[in-house]
Amino acid sequence: MAMAFCIWDGGRLPTEAEWEYVAVGGSNNDIFPWGSTPMPTCELANGPGCAGAVTSVGSYPSGSGRWGHMDLAGNVWEWALDSYSASWYSLGPVPCVDCANLSTSLSTRINRGAAFSYGNIPSWLRGASRHDNDPTLRNLSTGVRCARSP
Repeated sequence: MAMAFCIWDGGRLPTEAEWEYVAVGGSNNDIFPWGSTPMPTCELANGPGCAGAVTSVGSYPSGSGRWGHMDLAGNVWEWALDSYSASWYSLGPVPCVDCANLSTSLSTRINRGAAFSYGNIPSWLRGASRHDNDPTLRNLSTGVRCARSP
């Protein structure tokens, strides 16, 4: 459904690599989308202990990323195109720049960004944090961000 929505909306699901590149500010390699502030606050993201529910997009402008992307941390988990593999980052150098794990033998897909409801774990708001979920999952704390090519 997430992929169909993005196509309908004129975009596509971002790859995990694209999502993370934006969330860490590219070559800045920030810890969080807004920079490297050591502990997220409720002024920066809808994380644990903040609003307690999904909020409108753009409710946390102080937490915007390097290129103005909002809500990259907190609010809802966001689907990425890739299948999940715990060892994906440890496989060593790959022969492409923006690789996506499109394996059909894996049963879960990547979620990035964390959600308001995800316990009391601020580290999940980091730009490099990754999670997996069943692609048939439907709940209030999982959403989608569509990518568009320039």
